[in-house]
Amino acid sequence: GFFPHGYLRDGESKPADQVLPGAEKDFKLYFDERLTAKQALNMIQYCRDGGFINGSTSLITFDMLTFNAALNIFCLGSVSFTWEKGGKIKWNYIMQSLSVDVYTGDNVLRDLTLTFLVITMLGMNTIFELLEIVHSVRRFQISNYFGDVFNWVDIASMT
Repeated sequence: GFFPHGYLRDGESKPADQVLPGAEKDFKLYFDERLTAKQALNMIQYCRDGGFINGSTSLITFDMLTFNAALNIFCLGSVSFTWEKGGKIKWNYIMQSLSVDVYTGDNVLRDLTLTFLVITMLGMNTIFELLEIVHSVRRFQISNYFGDVFNWVDIASMT
């Protein structure tokens, strides 16, 4: 069966922090974006067979969250279809985007400086660790090097 968003399967109300305000009585379905066309049609048929959508359905809202990795932007889109008497279908959409660029705003110089310092220190640590390995190999004490737990910590921090 299908249950409104604000309720659990046993009919009890969900905790308030798990319910979207204004959507307490909505029935929500989640489709995976990786569905093939055949799988999507099967999901729609499942909705029909279960009585989730039928001839009395008057509103369907489709929400989608996407991420553009090339531009570092999340986008939340919502499209609503409303079936009116007489056969007309009204639709409306809302798009909201959020940029997740690391170096934006008032602190760009500070952030770039700190990033440069961290990369420089990591590079220096890598060089020192490689020199330590070379010295261990030259002294034929490579097993002592890899036997030290803190050398493994150093290697792990570089990867």
